[in-house]
Amino acid sequence: MTTPRILAVVGAALAAQTTAPRFLDAAANVDLPLVAVVFAGLTGGPVVGLWTGTAGGLAQDLLSGGVLGVNGLAKSLIGTWAGWMSVQFITFQAWRRAVIVGAATLANAACVVGVYALVSTPGPSAHLRGVAMQGSANASVGIVATAVARWAPVMQTRRRGRRGRARFHRRTR
Repeated sequence: MTTPRILAVVGAALAAQTTAPRFLDAAANVDLPLVAVVFAGLTGGPVVGLWTGTAGGLAQDLLSGGVLGVNGLAKSLIGTWAGWMSVQFITFQAWRRAVIVGAATLANAACVVGVYALVSTPGPSAHLRGVAMQGSANASVGIVATAVARWAPVMQTRRRGRRGRARFHRRTR
C-alpha cells in the first residue's frame, strides 16, 4: 500500500470511528483505527505497521481527549507485531487475519489499560467480556475489509475492460 492510500484508510477509519457511534449503538464497540493499523501491518510489513500505528494512534488520542501518546504507543506496537506476523506466517486466509485482529484487540486493550495504570490520570478500564466482544467485532470488520481489499481491484479491472470493448450483437435468424 502506498502512503496516500494508507493515510486515506486511517483517515476514513478515524472519521467513521468518531461519527458512527452517534448513529449506531453497535458501532461503538468496533475500533476501526486498530483494524486499519492491523490491515496496514499485514499488507505492508512491520515498518509500515509501525508508522501507521503511530499516526493513527496519535490522531485517535487527539480526537478522544485522553493522554496524548497512549493509543499511539499501543497501536504502533500492534502494527509492528501485525507486520511481523505477516512476514513470519502465511496470513492470506481470512480466518487467520481474523485471529490476528482479535489477538491485536486483546493486546491493544492490555497496553492501553496498562499505560493508564502507570499514569496517575484515571483512564479506561477493560473487562474481559467487553474486550472479547470488541475483538469479535473487530475480527468481523477485518474479514469484510480483507474481502473488499481482495475483490476491489478485480472488479475495477473488469469494469475498465468492459468500458474499452465495443459490443457487437449477432443477428439471429
